[in-house]
Amino acid sequence: LALVNAFSGGSAAPSKTTGPSPRLLIRLTSPRAVAAGLQAAQLETTITAEGNRIRLDPVAFEIFGGRLRGSVDVDLRTSMTAALSIQVSDLDVAQLSDFGGEPGAVSGRLTGSGRFTGRGSDLETVLRTARGTSEIAIRDGSIRNLHLVRTVVVFLGKKDPEASGAASDRFDRLSASVDIADGGVRSENMT
Repeated sequence: LALVNAFSGGSAAPSKTTGPSPRLLIRLTSPRAVAAGLQAAQLETTITAEGNRIRLDPVAFEIFGGRLRGSVDVDLRTSMTAALSIQVSDLDVAQLSDFGGEPGAVSGRLTGSGRFTGRGSDLETVLRTARGTSEIAIRDGSIRNLHLVRTVVVFLGKKDPEASGAASDRFDRLSASVDIADGGVRSENMT
């Protein structure tokens, strides 16, 4: 207690007054990082921990042949609240498809952004309650069996825009606004 008292300038007994929470600021860079089976390169982030909040802003790294940049804000006061803001550029969708267990299903380059929040007593609940919106676009790609979709559309009575050409799985651009809520994913404007 004498040692604590010497550095605190007062009694070693707990104080009834509260001051500002201690603030910890860490700048982290790493040429390589691995988490949950994902390998990233050129990780850069600033971590701020103050009171019951932890923030990574910015957080940026290379993954799936492209770049991710965003921020994560976690508040642990009464229950865990997390907010994520993200931008991705030039991700290789074939690498992403391989990682997701569907090699060769889709290819192209992905660009997009989104904002998401979730709340709960643990990380599983936070993920289950996640809500948010994103805008995504894939360019210069292919989707395995995309020509079958065209066949079904023609069968249902729509004119085939490529009636004179051969069936193809290739596309120039696919884009969509995607909403995440209530444990599901929804898009009403895929083009």
